[in-house]
Amino acid sequence: TDQTAFRVKTRTDSDVIDMSLWSEILVIIELGVIAASATNTVTVKDSDASAGTYTTITGKTQAIVNTDDAKQFLISVKAEEMNTGARYIKVTQDNSAHSQLMSILVLGRPKYGPATDNDLSSVQPVVV
Repeated sequence: TDQTAFRVKTRTDSDVIDMSLWSEILVIIELGVIAASATNTVTVKDSDASAGTYTTITGKTQAIVNTDDAKQFLISVKAEEMNTGARYIKVTQDNSAHSQLMSILVLGRPKYGPATDNDLSSVQPVVV
């Protein structure tokens, strides 16, 4: 997921992830300083079309509050946990528009071949 997308906004979506290529993804949420009155929610959603309407996957939401400074949260999603007929996933981050330090990284376990075969176009040559 392109980390430049997750800046201080009230709502941000990740890039779309085609789960036909992945057996599982892991969303890693790393927090720094969270504002005193802040609220935040990170949700994994899915759809049957990449530009379609996205629906929350049951149990794949993490609420973040002002006492979560310097914590990390993980959300694991297996392909079989997706809503019926869904193929695509995206991660959404909704916040209360306060300045907060947060990083969200999505890693995937590929169904076939190396994970480096399916990365963003902005990824520089992989060192192996």
